[in-house]
Amino acid sequence: MATVVPPACLDEASRMNAEKLFGVPAQTFAGIEAALDWTGAQVVGRGLPVDLDAARATLRRLMIE
Repeated sequence: MATVVPPACLDEASRMNAEKLFGVPAQTFAGIEAALDWTGAQVVGRGLPVDLDAARATLRRLMIE
């Protein structure tokens, strides 16, 4: 689970142990690209397919709407 927060909130948000709370790999980021890179590495590392370009396109659409 990748969480993206404003850079000013990163230190505080990073203190939450989301891995323990949700029981999945989790990390907090200040930017979408870093979050997508990490997510891709987590998914591919487990042998699962991932289309990061599609994820980026979806996020762009959501941010515009």
